[in-house]
Amino acid sequence: MVECIKASRANESTKQAYRAAANRFLDWAARRRPQLSRWKELRPRHLNLFVRDLEAEGRAHDTIRLYLLRLKSTSGYICQNYPEEDYVDIARSVKLPKQQSPIETEV
Repeated sequence: MVECIKASRANESTKQAYRAAANRFLDWAARRRPQLSRWKELRPRHLNLFVRDLEAEGRAHDTIRLYLLRLKSTSGYICQNYPEEDYVDIARSVKLPKQQSPIETEV
C-alpha cells in the first residue's frame, strides 16, 4: 500500500488520507482476521465485513464511501502493477449500499 500511495500524483493531504484509510483497514484485518498475513490472502468478503463494521460503528455514509474509494484505488493499483502475483482485486465487486434518504413528513 505504501508504494501505491507514494506513486500517486496526489497532494500530501490526499496521501495522508489514503495512508489513514490503509492503516485503518490493515489494523481491522489484524484484529478481526489475524490469520491473514498478506494482501494476496484478502478477498472481497473481507472488505465487505470491514464496511459492515464501519456501519456498525456509526460511521457516516460519506466516510465509509471515502474509505472504500481509497481501498479500491489501492487494490486496483496492486492488481495492475503485479500481474505475476495473481492478486484478486478485492474491491472491484464491493458496493456500498445506497444511503437512505430521510423520510419526509408533511406538516
